Amino acid sequence: MIRQTTLGVLLAFGMILLPLGAIQSQPMQMPGQQGPMARGPVVIQGSVTNGTTGVAVAADEIALLRPGQGMQVLETIKPSSSVFKFAPVEAGNGPLLVRATFQGENYIQVIPPTARATGSFQKVMVYETGAKPSDIMVTSGMQVIKKKETLHISRVYALENRSNPPRSYRGNDLKIFIPSGATDVQNQLQHQGSMPLPNVLGVDGVLSRSLRPGSAELTIEYDVEGTVLEERPHQLAGSPAVHPFIVLLHQPADAKPVFQGGEADQVEIPDLGPALRVRFTADSMKMDFSAGGYVVDNPMKADSNAIFDERWKMTAAFILTVLILFLGASLVSSSGFRLVKKNDV
Repeated sequence: MIRQTTLGVLLAFGMILLPLGAIQSQPMQMPGQQGPMARGPVVIQGSVTNGTTGVAVAADEIALLRPGQGMQVLETIKPSSSVFKFAPVEAGNGPLLVRATFQGENYIQVIPPTARATGSFQKVMVYETGAKPSDIMVTSGMQVIKKKETLHISRVYALENRSNPPRSYRGNDLKIFIPSGATDVQNQLQHQGSMPLPNVLGVDGVLSRSLRPGSAELTIEYDVEGTVLEERPHQLAGSPAVHPFIVLLHQPADAKPVFQGGEADQVEIPDLGPALRVRFTADSMKMDFSAGGYVVDNPMKADSNAIFDERWKMTAAFILTVLILFLGASLVSSSGFRLVKKNDV
């Protein structure tokens, strides 16, 4: 799962990409989130519509799921028409999910655990495949946190499927570059109004899920050793992106990168301050963050503190502290100074 410490930065990128890349991710809201909680058994029912043609359609399969430690399948049906109805289930304290499978792609409808949401007639939208690469717009942002021995990378891709009529785009046509030495790689894809889908990228960086019409966010985190980061443009249908750029934030502020195969100019991001808009001038780019300091995860740990980055420094600091305390005690003793408690009159 993507770490919560950087989630705020990733979502902020989604809002700042509009003036820079003509894409804006809207908050992932679900209808029926407000109101009293559902109690007792609930009956989930609804219908499926083909969003490409606008007509009702029978899904290949529809399942009712309850997320938790794992994904519990409560019931699976193969409807003969566009309408479906599940057997009564306990409402519970968490959401229920309706998963409709259509033309090999899964579409998830999230049902919040409120009386209003569970009692509503669910309208599940599915789409035919066939969106073209020209229908897809991609803008990316990046945060680089320089640590003592590694760089921590957080990437967000704002994805927009603008096909008309709306069609899904096969994900295996989108390839994201991930450095070969990257470790602790985590990623997820979230379509607008839906649940995040974890681990959607293969080891080669190819997206394993289709992109539905509308907005989505692909978030990626990983670590690389050293202070040099290699980047390459994403690819759609085997072709590199045209005039790609990256919105870059880095910490600490004095760890300013030096670019090879790229160039940057400064932009001002509302609520986030200055950032860099980085453009590729070659097929690949390297960013060197060796200048400046680094971020310490736990400043109280000696092996993480720049002041004590070598054992002899820590030993010298300990000896110096003992000497100061010893000399202070000797001065007090030789001066004849005494602390006397004054009795109350």
